Amino acid sequence: MNRGKPISISHCLFFLIVNVLTTDLQAQTATGEEFSAVLAIEQRLEQAQSELREHAADTDSLTYELLQRLETTIYHHQAAVDYNLAKEAERKTALAAVRTWNGFDQPGPYSVLFSDELRLRLIELKHLQRTAEVRLRVLTQFKKTAEDQFTSNQTAERQLIEMSELADTAESRQQALLSLEQNAILLRTDVEKLAYVDLRLRGLRAEIDAINAGQELLQLQLRAIEGQIAFSQSGLDEILQRIATERSWAINTLDSPGSVEQEYYAQIAWLAEFLDLEEVFWSTRFEGSKATDLKGRNRVLASFREMKSTADTWAQVAGSMAGDRLLDSGDGSDPLVVRDEFQRIKRLNNQIDFAILDLEQKAGLGISILGRVVEAAVAIWNSELYLVEDTASHEGKKVSTFRAITFGKLIKLALILVAGWLALKFLSRRLRTLATHYLGASPATVNTIVRWNFGIGLGLLVIYSLKSVNIPFTAFAFLGGTLAIGIGFGAQTLIKNFICGLIILLERPFKVGDLIEVDDVTGRILRIGMRASVIEHFDGVETLIPNSVLLDNRVNNWTFGKTAIRGSVSVGVAYGSPTREVSRTLLAAATKHGQVLDRPEPEVRFEDFGDSSLIFRLLYWVDATQTQRERLDSDLRFMIERALNEVGITLAFPQRDIHFDTAQPLKVEFASSPEQSLAEGPHK
Repeated sequence: MNRGKPISISHCLFFLIVNVLTTDLQAQTATGEEFSAVLAIEQRLEQAQSELREHAADTDSLTYELLQRLETTIYHHQAAVDYNLAKEAERKTALAAVRTWNGFDQPGPYSVLFSDELRLRLIELKHLQRTAEVRLRVLTQFKKTAEDQFTSNQTAERQLIEMSELADTAESRQQALLSLEQNAILLRTDVEKLAYVDLRLRGLRAEIDAINAGQELLQLQLRAIEGQIAFSQSGLDEILQRIATERSWAINTLDSPGSVEQEYYAQIAWLAEFLDLEEVFWSTRFEGSKATDLKGRNRVLASFREMKSTADTWAQVAGSMAGDRLLDSGDGSDPLVVRDEFQRIKRLNNQIDFAILDLEQKAGLGISILGRVVEAAVAIWNSELYLVEDTASHEGKKVSTFRAITFGKLIKLALILVAGWLALKFLSRRLRTLATHYLGASPATVNTIVRWNFGIGLGLLVIYSLKSVNIPFTAFAFLGGTLAIGIGFGAQTLIKNFICGLIILLERPFKVGDLIEVDDVTGRILRIGMRASVIEHFDGVETLIPNSVLLDNRVNNWTFGKTAIRGSVSVGVAYGSPTREVSRTLLAAATKHGQVLDRPEPEVRFEDFGDSSLIFRLLYWVDATQTQRERLDSDLRFMIERALNEVGITLAFPQRDIHFDTAQPLKVEFASSPEQSLAEGPHK
């Protein structure tokens, strides 16, 4: 709207309504060929520029800015037309190249460098395809946003038309018409935006089609040269000569201060070191192409995988350096490029992958699977499970560091612990034999020595194994809290038995081989463990008794001090037997038994007058460590029974005397059964 001339309100309203209808019509045909024709775009551009000149002197800056935005959008529309035409031409050319390609003009064999170039171009096209697909998704979303904005502006325009018709004052009507004019410019901008975005989408799809066609052509070419790739000595010499020339230039440049600007020295030094890696790669690749045996191919494959790791490190270094720099050699020859270091090392990385793939395919499926298995095993071996914070001392200061706990470290730790455990078991057996046979130590002493040595060795083994695999002790700091909780809730009995076991081993109230009696269990101690002890009964049954029971309960240790214990055998003889003869016979039987001790001497006691017998008790002493009392008692009873029979003394047996009262005659009555009385009753 030109504010330099007076225009009636009705005229303005009519003009804006016509403008709105024109914008709607343009929006409906925005995707058509006529709207995006070059001549039509130029006409709309001239119209926008004319309106800009008319509003240049206006005080309303918003309308002017909206017209500038409209002009910029039309320029974008023009550029989108050119972009779409160029991409359509690329697609046609690429599709035609695929249809018309019938092979290379020259027959094989083909250079390995030529094969690498084809594969590098294929990788680059795949990267371009992924990038283009991302741009396509972004542009599709942008189009959706533009459509929503256009719909919103259309709604606002209808509301502004109604507001202008209902305005009751000239000032409010004039303001409504101004807003309506500005919204109309926004609608024209939206239409242009939708049109050029649609062209961009069409051009981007054409670009993706051209990229796909290029990939198809490269794949055809790679299949055509498959099996016809050669790496000759002359080709290797040419590559090494190029590397030597670049290295010589780099070294001479570094040795000549002032020959180049200071900022390029880092790139030249990088080039000199990188060329060494490149030279090793090409020499190894030539060696791999000539290898015929499986061992040689495996060796070359291992070298390539090591180079891959080094190249990855180089890529990190190159990525931190500035790229896109070009240095001229200064003598008019071809420039030596020290630019885009990241792209150069990336190229070498891809070539290493090509070399590994070629070698695996040449070697067959077996080496390929073996290589993948080895790579997977190495990856699992070096996988980090978690990080442990550790402190180290550097120049007198404590520095916090992190150490990785890997799967490989845990495997090594387990192997060291298992091997150390077996070695400690073997040494414990040897120590037990040495202490028993050569030192003459008692079984209890041997058991204590062996167990303490095993425990100390086990602790040293754990410390050594953790140090050898570089696992800090702080990795197990959480076990302290876990152990405390376990003791508080469920490990009281375990810890109690453990401490009682230590007390038994140190104080030694019981020893291996002692004869004890605890909780109706009598037997000899076979083993004293850290948690429980093993008691062997006289019948051969072994009982596991917790160590706390041995200390908390009353225990009879028959061999704690003196090993001599007293036993007894009770004998009952008939009344009237000569008591002195009985005593001499019992003493003689005890004396004849070889396991009865002479000191203290056995003795016989006349204990009691029983109901049916005279009771004697033979008391004797035996060595508890050498004798089983139950067997000895049985032997003595056999001997006593035989000796008493020989001297005519009768062993008593239970008997009763019955006495009758004879002061009055005994009354004798005969009684019949009730059945017999009934049967005889009627006959009386």
